[in-house]
Amino acid sequence: MPRLDERPRGQRDATFDALRGAGIFLVVLAHAVQFAAGENCHESLVFQAIYSFHMPLFFVISGFLFKRPTSVRSGLARMKRRGLCLLVPYLVWTLLWHVCHFASDGHVGVRAAWATIWFLPVLLACFWTHTTVALIGGVRKWPLSEGVMGSIVVLAMYLVGSAGFWLGSIRYHYIFFLVGAMLGGRYRWRDLSDVWVAVGCAALWVLILPYRQAGLSALGLGTHSHYARVLHLGLRLVIAFLAIYAVSSVVTISPSSIVRRLSSIGLYSLHIYLIHIGLARFLCSDVAAFGVAFWFSVGVMMGVPVLIGKIAGSYTYASLTLFGRPPVGQSVHSSTAADPVGGSERGARGQCPDILARGTRM
Repeated sequence: MPRLDERPRGQRDATFDALRGAGIFLVVLAHAVQFAAGENCHESLVFQAIYSFHMPLFFVISGFLFKRPTSVRSGLARMKRRGLCLLVPYLVWTLLWHVCHFASDGHVGVRAAWATIWFLPVLLACFWTHTTVALIGGVRKWPLSEGVMGSIVVLAMYLVGSAGFWLGSIRYHYIFFLVGAMLGGRYRWRDLSDVWVAVGCAALWVLILPYRQAGLSALGLGTHSHYARVLHLGLRLVIAFLAIYAVSSVVTISPSSIVRRLSSIGLYSLHIYLIHIGLARFLCSDVAAFGVAFWFSVGVMMGVPVLIGKIAGSYTYASLTLFGRPPVGQSVHSSTAADPVGGSERGARGQCPDILARGTRM
């Protein structure tokens, strides 16, 4: 099996942009259904299906592109840089959503606003965790010890018992980051895709998906015992990985024209993620799901962030502040190594690398 390292360093892989493009479209669609259906959104099969895997997909990709640090110094420097590139946009947009909540509801929804764009701090926590694991493991080839240590970290986080939103999100999504990192250390993404395996995964996913929403009560196992909670977690993971494999395989083996179109969306996946949720609150609350107005709103939620990203791209400082990355298309391709979530190591001083839109390994 060819190794990923055989690909020329710094070369952009449109497959990852295409995967992010497909993933962010599903994110926007799910949120549009959520706001359109209101409290009844969980009854929508589309909502259930997308929510079973859409965010874990991004963590698998980020883990797959993870670059193991060669020294403690480089690892700590990368952790610092990644913290700035993820936390600055998070704080800026969280403040903006605070203002939006106050303008629409007459009060500041502190808890809701902090959790609105939860992906960025959770991704940062996963990156910091795995960088620490990699530094302790100290390996650069097939990382068996790194995988064992990562599994111990996951087990330790779950042994904490009941957890709030943040710890619960970190420990669940770090599993996907860890699996992506283990696969990325050995394989090419395209070599993992197989159309018939994808069809089988999709069929199995459809069969067991209803049990994710119904919970273990549908199996007569209850929901309060420790055994039931572990089994429920296992069921969620199986469903997510089946869907991720099926969707990623379909995107990977798609015709080049489709890949190009999806990758053009993926270039602005971070922009769409940060902006669309605020638009959904105002555009989709009073529309019928899957009607003409609904799809128009989805188009607006996809298009407006791209437009804002292009406008901000005229000002490097604005792009770095709002999106934690230089303008799309600005040269960060001369990297000598690949970033866990994209971007460049060389030339990173003074500018943050691309967070969601790069498909290169540092």
